[in-house]
Amino acid sequence: MAIKEFRTEDLAPEDRFPSWFEMASSTHVPSWIRSDSEADFEASVRVLDCAGVQISALTHPTVRAERTARLIRQCDPEVYLFQFMVRGGGGLTQNGRNAVFDANHFVIIDSSQPYQGWRSAENGVNEAVVVQVSRASLGLRSALVERLAAAPFSAKEGIGAVLAGHLTELVKNAGDYTRADTVALGAVTVDLIAAACAHQVDATDRLSPEARQRALLALIHRFIHDRLVSLRLPKRGPRAPGSAAFAPLRTPPPHDGPASGFGI
Repeated sequence: MAIKEFRTEDLAPEDRFPSWFEMASSTHVPSWIRSDSEADFEASVRVLDCAGVQISALTHPTVRAERTARLIRQCDPEVYLFQFMVRGGGGLTQNGRNAVFDANHFVIIDSSQPYQGWRSAENGVNEAVVVQVSRASLGLRSALVERLAAAPFSAKEGIGAVLAGHLTELVKNAGDYTRADTVALGAVTVDLIAAACAHQVDATDRLSPEARQRALLALIHRFIHDRLVSLRLPKRGPRAPGSAAFAPLRTPPPHDGPASGFGI
């Protein structure tokens, strides 16, 4: 798996924010970002490429961000930024909606629409995982997904908990996966995101049969995993859904190609 990593702790304090901003802008959808901690900005970025699905693990202090209409005209890969808030909280204004959310929630940003947002730190750190997927790859009508822009939902239950567990393990074990694994993991990630979105808007019937089947298998894996943990028994068989062992049931069609996306 292709991995890019960047940490500001290796730089002089005055170089940290400008270098982090340059790196984030070059690998993600551009937005204007400011922080009260720019004088000594402690942050990290880890970018994973899963066969065209970009997954970023981010840590940083409190920041404010804005993606303007001008920035959209300059660069718009037409992607959704699917964010899993791990630590800290945030707020987002997009499509006429205002949302405030905390850890263990998902929120979606549409790269084609202006937005303003902020992220707050817990004990100095905000931590999130951001998945960038093209509109076409989800297999859902844009109108359905856009209903979820700036509409947070829980990562603690149902398919949301499955997706959160998958992303957590994927980021944790990224260095262990082979090139072949990344194709499977990219397909599973997109299917789980599509299933989570469809569930939120009561549109699971719009999913492909393969996506529905993979989502069901992921729920079964999650149930078995939770039962084993509750019984304090050793796990046997396939790893949790986030592992390379949870492979797709078919060879997926190629996605629209890699694109970067960084929403705040």
